[in-house]
Amino acid sequence: MDDLARRLHEQGALRDRLTAGQAGHLLWLHTSFDAFDLLYSGRSLPADTVAILLADAAEHALCRPM
Repeated sequence: MDDLARRLHEQGALRDRLTAGQAGHLLWLHTSFDAFDLLYSGRSLPADTVAILLADAAEHALCRPM
């Protein structure tokens, strides 16, 4: 996650004031089993829906608006 966050930083894709280190932490959170399981088991959502929700949440949390 830290490598991906660093690459996003180098490409200028991260939101203002978000460091590569912070982005690494957020990516770790959004890609964790716990995050997946809360939506898949806890909310009974299909796996593909969970994947879309978590990817969208990560993108919105990390990346500058296009």
